[in-house]
Amino acid sequence: MYTDEGLMISELAEKSGVTVRTIRYYIQQGLLPQPDTRGRYSIYDEDYLSRLELIQRLKDAFLPLKEIKRRIENLTNEEIKRLLALSSDDFNLQFAEDSSKELQNVAEESSDALTYIARILDAHNEDDERPRVQSPSRRLNRPPEPRPYETRRESRWQRIEVMPGIELHIREHLLKRYKTNIDRAVQEITKIFKHTI
Repeated sequence: MYTDEGLMISELAEKSGVTVRTIRYYIQQGLLPQPDTRGRYSIYDEDYLSRLELIQRLKDAFLPLKEIKRRIENLTNEEIKRLLALSSDDFNLQFAEDSSKELQNVAEESSDALTYIARILDAHNEDDERPRVQSPSRRLNRPPEPRPYETRRESRWQRIEVMPGIELHIREHLLKRYKTNIDRAVQEITKIFKHTI
């Protein structure tokens, strides 16, 4: 329970729904600041809960951890609380515009569809500690391995067939929230692939 003393890491994990291992990983990667220590224990305040909630919302928006770190590392605790107070639609608009511009730039620079997909996969793999597979075709055929912070979250996935042989897999609880962005992504993927398949 939170007191003036703060939370122990196990209490922070329980309140946030994130594992102790994930919290330590976020601190190591710079997504969370180093905690205060009292004796031999680390103490966490309520601002850690806000930061963990913001990280989760950005992960739900399909941002890789490296990008999340870039976007939140200079935010004050007050700015984080203001962002979390936004409605889901306003929050998504705030971050979706930046993401769609970045994806458009990557797509314009890519000479073919495999290079485009390989670059997106590399951006997501930068957050992993797994060794990368060098061949784009091997990367595309390999089923994704769960990341440590995803293994405890049970969820159901929805399959969306973009065109024969190409599918998107999206968590069911995100379908309604990101319907407009998903529809836009399907259109863009169709444009990219329609001349190559």
